[in-house]
Amino acid sequence: PSWSGGDTGAIGEGLGDYWAASYSCSTSNGPAFHPTWAFTWDGHNGFWDGRDMDQLGARYNPARSYPAHTMVDGYNGDELWGTPIFQAFLELVSAGVPREEVDTLVVEAQFGLGAGVSMRTMAQTIVQTARELYPNGPHAGVFANKFAHHNLLDSSLYVSAPQITAEPVSTPGTSNSLSWAGGSI
Repeated sequence: PSWSGGDTGAIGEGLGDYWAASYSCSTSNGPAFHPTWAFTWDGHNGFWDGRDMDQLGARYNPARSYPAHTMVDGYNGDELWGTPIFQAFLELVSAGVPREEVDTLVVEAQFGLGAGVSMRTMAQTIVQTARELYPNGPHAGVFANKFAHHNLLDSSLYVSAPQITAEPVSTPGTSNSLSWAGGSI
């Protein structure tokens, strides 16, 4: 009931677009017939331009607010939000991740958020939810990359968990090397 303020207008519209496209991709013609169009049955004609989820040039400006159906810095805020989540969907499904897993994490990330949510907060929540639900899957990394492309992850707040490996397994009295993405000892 407190879903208002912040970027909730564009987030809500972008989520609606995502759901329409996710469903459309589950139909026999969906993946082949303009999969990045929100509502393939409406718009993209002389009466309404429709909305797309392939607006790769859109960048989030944290100094602006994103109400529903509003152009901000040359892009529709609804499309700014719908694009990275749907592009993550397309990449994950293409890699063999079931549609249901992607839809589940998008829904689960919504719980506990209320008034004044920004796109950055929502993006961070989706990445964290992906880490928790699918810790061994590519979900969090794919979403993080898509959000980062659109400036939706604040790099000063977002720290990726290091991937640490030790080979071979250590036994008492032996020494091994330890490495992680970005270095080794």
